[in-house]
Amino acid sequence: MHDNCTTGSGKKGLLGSSARFINKKWEFCNIALFITVHNGSRASGKVKVRITPRIEALFRIDSEAMAQFTMSDTASSVHKVSKIFEDSLPTDCTMHVRSLCLQYGMDMRKNYETVYVVAPDTNKQKKELCLFSVGGPFPGFAALIKKVRNLNNYFNSPQRVERLTKVQQFYDLPELSPIVDCDTRVASSATLFQRTIINYSIFPALRILRRRGGVQ
Repeated sequence: MHDNCTTGSGKKGLLGSSARFINKKWEFCNIALFITVHNGSRASGKVKVRITPRIEALFRIDSEAMAQFTMSDTASSVHKVSKIFEDSLPTDCTMHVRSLCLQYGMDMRKNYETVYVVAPDTNKQKKELCLFSVGGPFPGFAALIKKVRNLNNYFNSPQRVERLTKVQQFYDLPELSPIVDCDTRVASSATLFQRTIINYSIFPALRILRRRGGVQ
């Protein structure tokens, strides 16, 4: 398994890899192999060159000869890296696939795919986006998530977070800052709701303070 990530500014990048296997005792093992700074090109060939020599230098393992499956997330750029490991089968990360399924079910994402169709006026093939999945049976869930996001987005300044913390301390509740979920992170929406539920009892108190002029 391999993945790339960058900081919010996009100026610093990391490249990491891990190995999953079943040992002779039939135990499932997951071992982090390495993580290294990678600020250069993300071209598939260059990423592969960073991965294979690093694993060989650290563990004396020829990953190209031993790896049966190369797992990555569902991003197209990472898929390209998986495909150039010719002797292994490229595989989608199960957590990312599960996250996509949840987003389709909650109607937060539409499943589009590029297909070739014949244009009736020119009788030539052209590319066209085709909707394969219109979302799941919860059409109101996406709207609910947007409302919860807006509620948490209210605490977008250090001053408001500080006032929230004071109220949490007064009611002896966990000091959890509101967060906004990220579409590309697995179970991020679940964390958004968990924190909102814990903080929900505090929001009425903040509204009362705001009416009295204590909260901006």
